[in-house]
Amino acid sequence: IPMKELAIFKKDSGTFLLLTEALSEQAMNVRNLHSMRFNGAEQVEISKIKESLSKKDLLGYGVLGEDGQLSGYVQYRMKDRTIYCRDFFYRDIHAKRQLLHFFHRHNSQADLLQLTVPDSDTTQHLLGDQYIDVTIKSGMMVRVVDVPLALAAMKVNARLTGSLVIQVNDETAPWNHGNWLITVSDGHIHAEMKSDLAADCEISIQRLSQLVYGFLSGQDVSENGMMGWRNETAQDLFNELFQKRPTAQWVPF
Repeated sequence: IPMKELAIFKKDSGTFLLLTEALSEQAMNVRNLHSMRFNGAEQVEISKIKESLSKKDLLGYGVLGEDGQLSGYVQYRMKDRTIYCRDFFYRDIHAKRQLLHFFHRHNSQADLLQLTVPDSDTTQHLLGDQYIDVTIKSGMMVRVVDVPLALAAMKVNARLTGSLVIQVNDETAPWNHGNWLITVSDGHIHAEMKSDLAADCEISIQRLSQLVYGFLSGQDVSENGMMGWRNETAQDLFNELFQKRPTAQWVPF
């Protein structure tokens, strides 16, 4: 983004402060709230935040919300009059505009801002120039290592209720391999290993990982022969349970 394009955020001033380890918990809360919009199952731990803040080659600043808590933060590098920002997290659109205002303050030090964001990000729509340079790059790979914890972390419609039995095939992690009774109620998913119950369907751990993160929907997997069905009456619940979602792939492990 040419720095001149950020001039439209001149009025979005705020209270900015250096991002220190003392703000780690607030930064974690901001990042997890932001990531929930893209990854239903992703939760970063505070140790990851502290590790990021300890990097000497990264600059970090946050902005305070009206409640006096961190409402957004950025971490970035500056080189050859370009700001390279990968960590760009915020609670709401107001904080986002304030962070873009913060970058505009650097217009005497940099000519360009390079943001790394999910491909569904709407920053470009806030700018007057709709023809800025945009490049899509592949991001992280994911794999479920604990079936019940991964399913419990998913966000589902609170009105969705029911149960089905999924046979998960995972030769590498035997604790995942077997028949799981999946129960959905009150916006939560509970999974319990039940070897004595007949499976409604059969799925590989790789495919389940794609479903948990929303790369594919249950309907995609069902209709394209990516799994095996034995009791199709459970298919409606399966399709409702696993919805396709835009997924945050821009932050590496």
